[in-house]
Amino acid sequence: MPGQVPEVVKIFRITHYKNLKFILENGLHCPTSKTKDAAFVNIGKKDIIQKRESKEIEVAPYGRIHDYVSFYFGPRSPMLYSIHNGNSDTDCSQADIIYLVSTIPEIIAANLQFVFTTGQAIMELSTQHNDTRHLSKLNWEIIFGKYWFDRPPEYIDRMRQRMAEFLVYKHVPITTILGIGVMNESMKDKIERLISNEGKKLEVRVKSDWYY
Repeated sequence: MPGQVPEVVKIFRITHYKNLKFILENGLHCPTSKTKDAAFVNIGKKDIIQKRESKEIEVAPYGRIHDYVSFYFGPRSPMLYSIHNGNSDTDCSQADIIYLVSTIPEIIAANLQFVFTTGQAIMELSTQHNDTRHLSKLNWEIIFGKYWFDRPPEYIDRMRQRMAEFLVYKHVPITTILGIGVMNESMKDKIERLISNEGKKLEVRVKSDWYY
């Protein structure tokens, strides 16, 4: 596939900032986990969530998508674009969304099981892999590119490929999260206060170029 696999592959989890307190205390849990946030703010679309509930993972450790914590390989996802344009099923703005950032080496060092896909995980064209040697099958030019809209006839599959996913089985400890990206200084201050109140240490950076 076009583009070079980064020397250190970063992974990006987006979530509503109101979910962070629970995450700091419990880590990231998959949707089927018994450990649940009673105040969880969902940012996904209901129809997509329903498809993810039943979509099977066909490589070890198997299961379904909802048995995994999902990350993207880059910022500025189509999902965030939908939130920005009010096309999601949640009443929030993109400024309410924060990025939790880790790396594949960090996940491996924590002995966590994972699967990754070459595009949006629910799509039949997206293949599933559990060996990092297959990261070259992702389209890194599209993942990091400015443009990802499908524009026939030349670009009819960019959106799916942009949404390639890194799926961590069951649970991601907060110790594997290396930092948090936010849209503006106001959110940075809010998140830093929350982290301090929870007795944690995480770097928070304003990354306005990760937003629309």
